[in-house]
Amino acid sequence: MSGLPRGWALKTVRARGVDVTDTGVEISNGVEDVEVVVTATPTTLTGVVTDSAGQLAPGAWVVIFPEEREQRSGPLSRFVTSVRVDSSGVFRLAALPAGRYFAVALPMLIDGEWAEPAHLEALEARAVRFTLADGESKNVGLRLE
Repeated sequence: MSGLPRGWALKTVRARGVDVTDTGVEISNGVEDVEVVVTATPTTLTGVVTDSAGQLAPGAWVVIFPEEREQRSGPLSRFVTSVRVDSSGVFRLAALPAGRYFAVALPMLIDGEWAEPAHLEALEARAVRFTLADGESKNVGLRLE
């Protein structure tokens, strides 16, 4: 969902009492009982990425993906994302859905491949696990290998 004011994030969408946040629903004339829930306290994830020598790793990439493999598929999964590490070695993400995740630092991303479920599964062994609760801010340190 786009167009929300800064600091707000989508939480859930229900149609006829069913959560359709990640599956979608076609809304046509006469559709009733659609509920969109947004939050003014989205999750935030920050962290520092260092290399194997313990030095900051500006320009690296961080890939975030859920523990639940069913949430990894689909071209617009809210649970799979990447972010570039800034010049200070820091990354920041906002509005991830609450859940259990993996985070991994990589030197580069290959378009069209980095978010593929099979690629994410291969990254699990070297990723850091973390959990985000609704509205939680968390800091995760990562090492680039």
